[in-house]
Amino acid sequence: MNTGLFYMDILDNVVVKPIEKSYSEDKDIINVLKYFVGKGKKEKDPMEIVYSNSKGLSPYNEEAAKQIILLQELIKKNNGRRLYHYVISLPCSVDNDEDAAIIAENIADYIYISETNQVYFVVHNTRNRYHIHIAFNSVSYVTGMKWHKDNTQYRDFESEIRYYASIDNIRPNVKILVDNKVIANKVKRYREVRQRLSEERLMYWFESVQYKKRKSKKETNF
Repeated sequence: MNTGLFYMDILDNVVVKPIEKSYSEDKDIINVLKYFVGKGKKEKDPMEIVYSNSKGLSPYNEEAAKQIILLQELIKKNNGRRLYHYVISLPCSVDNDEDAAIIAENIADYIYISETNQVYFVVHNTRNRYHIHIAFNSVSYVTGMKWHKDNTQYRDFESEIRYYASIDNIRPNVKILVDNKVIANKVKRYREVRQRLSEERLMYWFESVQYKKRKSKKETNF
């Protein structure tokens, strides 16, 4: 593991590129997550998937896409911009899978916890350069509101992504497992638990929103 000076270098050189697509159809969401894991259209350069994970979603791309679509359908916000997709290019000084995975986990945690959006992400290695594809639901799993920011807020958000690449913001008790076999076993072991938990959270959120609406309606009628 590299030290603090290494991470200062990362902080100064991370390139954050938004992909300007709305992903307005169900198939668009399904296809982009397929691409993340190498099942869709291939890149021109040889690409190696070194790490993948999710926050608030199944670790499997097809199930994750269905869960994103389900949340949007439940609250009738399945039109317009439905997914945000960023490509985060890391500098040459990121020279191993573990460092790239830790950075990806840290950024995904920020989006999931602070922005309250479900996240799916993959780390690719193309010609010995790492980049992260990260996609998140445009609908918040907490408020049900769509993610929207003005130009200044977008720039601030991208600055936050760079900031959360810092070693200072990585939780010390988190161990990132980047070996593909270890990840496969981990995903298999927790697949059912994580999927059930995600669906239970989703239904709990939906039921609580409906309860608040009914309660508000009753109070208005008095």
